[in-house]
Amino acid sequence: MTSSAHLAARSSVVAGIAAAAANALLLAYVVLQFLRPGEISTTLGPLAGVLGGIGALLLIPVALALGDGLLALLGAAAMLVLSASWFLLAAQVLTMWAVAPVVAGAAASLALWLAAVNSRTERLPAHVARFGRRCGATAFAGSLVVVLALVLLPPMSREQVIALVIGGVPGGLAWLVVPAWSIGVGRALRRGETYGETAPGRVRPI
Repeated sequence: MTSSAHLAARSSVVAGIAAAAANALLLAYVVLQFLRPGEISTTLGPLAGVLGGIGALLLIPVALALGDGLLALLGAAAMLVLSASWFLLAAQVLTMWAVAPVVAGAAASLALWLAAVNSRTERLPAHVARFGRRCGATAFAGSLVVVLALVLLPPMSREQVIALVIGGVPGGLAWLVVPAWSIGVGRALRRGETYGETAPGRVRPI
C-alpha cells in the first residue's frame, strides 16, 4: 500500500467516526431544543459543527484516492466548503440561515461526487460501491430540492417549508448513513485490492 492510500484509508475511517458522532450530537441538539432548551443543548450544536467540519476535511484524501481529474476536484472542493462552513457555524461567525444555501449547494456537489465516484472506481468492493451510489443519489436529490427551495422560494413561506421537508427528510436520512460508507471505504482501501475489470486502473474511463 502506498503512503497516500494508507493516509486515505485511515482518514476515511476517522472521518466516518467523526461524522457519525456529529450526526448523533446534531440529532440530540434538535431534540433538546424542542423538549428542553438550555445550556446543554446550546453546547451540542457547536460541538456537532466542529466534528462535522473535521469529518468533511478528513474525506479530502479519500476524494483524491478514489477519483482523478475533475471528479477528484469536485469532491475535494465540496468537502473543503462544507468543512469551512461547519467550522464557521461552530464559531458562530455565521448563522445557520446565512450559510444554509452554501451548505446545501456543497452538499449537493458532494452527493453528486459520491454517486459518480462509486459508479466508476475500481478500488471498492461491489457492496460498498452500491451502498455509496444509493446514498449519493438520494442525498443529491434531497439536497437539490433544498437548494432550490432556499434560493427560489420566499423565506419561511408555506411553500418553502413544504419543499424543505420533501427534500430534507430523504436527503437527511441518506447523509445519516454516509459515515457507514466512509468506514467501509477505509477498510477496503486498507486491504489495497482492485475489484474492477481494469486491474491497473483506479477509475473506469468515461
